[in-house]
Amino acid sequence: MFFQDLELWLTKHSLEKGGGKSDYNLDPLIKAYEQTFEHDFYLRWFKNELSRLTNIDIQKVKFDKGYDILENSKYKILFLKLEKLEENKKLIEEFLDIEISLENKNVAFKKWYGEVYAQFKNLPLMECEKKLLENPIFEKFGYK
Repeated sequence: MFFQDLELWLTKHSLEKGGGKSDYNLDPLIKAYEQTFEHDFYLRWFKNELSRLTNIDIQKVKFDKGYDILENSKYKILFLKLEKLEENKKLIEEFLDIEISLENKNVAFKKWYGEVYAQFKNLPLMECEKKLLENPIFEKFGYK
């Protein structure tokens, strides 16, 4: 999400920190990511969007099989790590009851920010990420 709206976060960060000009190298990206990006968006999304609209409690997710399906009288939701799409193609097809074709189209490494994105992804975990990973929801999804 940070890189999808990179210009927004860099502009917001620049304006909040005095309006300096950015040249898209790693230093201003790291500062914008650490100081300006809304890291708790991911945590709020489950409550503010998914749970509010579906009345499905994300706290009930169990990833002991690498995925989970939660449902109520109106909705049935498959929870699956994006990184596991290819290996779970059959599961997705069964869930949807159709055959599917998976293609990588929205690939960050092929976008205008691809080179700096690759460098950014290779950085060690930042304190803001470590703090985020301490939230119990990440353990539910197998990130601990």
